[in-house]
Amino acid sequence: MPVFHDLHEAVAARRAAGTVHRFGTERVGAPIARSHQILGVGANYRSPGSNAPVAQEPLVFSTAPNSLSGPYDPVHLPRDSTHTDWEVELGVVIARSHYLADDEEALAAIVGYVLVNVISELTFQKERGGQWLKGKSAPTFNPCGPWLVTPDDLGDTENPRPWLDHNGVRRQDGTTADMLLNAAGIRPSARNACVPLRTALWELRLPAEASGSIGTDKEIVSVS
Repeated sequence: MPVFHDLHEAVAARRAAGTVHRFGTERVGAPIARSHQILGVGANYRSPGSNAPVAQEPLVFSTAPNSLSGPYDPVHLPRDSTHTDWEVELGVVIARSHYLADDEEALAAIVGYVLVNVISELTFQKERGGQWLKGKSAPTFNPCGPWLVTPDDLGDTENPRPWLDHNGVRRQDGTTADMLLNAAGIRPSARNACVPLRTALWELRLPAEASGSIGTDKEIVSVS
């Protein structure tokens, strides 16, 4: 049985017990507690007007799990940062290990989807050996949430349209249909190469219209 049914039962039990309330002044954390693994999937989209062939293998890289933060937490820039970039991505939350599983078992391991505002220090990433982990693993570099949407509520993952506003200007407005490989296409390669751990987060990159550097900036990410 898909694991999101367990989540529904837990939420229903809290509602029945009356242990729910509206947010007030509390900090809103990421909707994932103690993620054991964050895997990024890059170069996975077709640019507008491009006839690029579908990738045979996804570009998969790790990010430090302790980079995860709440959706409204401030981003803390690391020392010597000079080009800190941002982009909205679709996060796929895996709730149990499915190493060497078949497609049906792997789908059942997905508990839900989240929005992630992935922050990258491109100087560390591109000019210090070309290692993506260096540029994406600083604390607070993975603002996530606030909501986790279960697969039954989201429905077709080809339809969501994540967008990002930066200082009031729309910078990203893509659709998951632009992905060369969706979650179903990525899973076979990734899950056979490593063990997708319990409470893992996969971040699927989307096209970016423009980029910039973070200072005292304000960003809003959403999906329609």
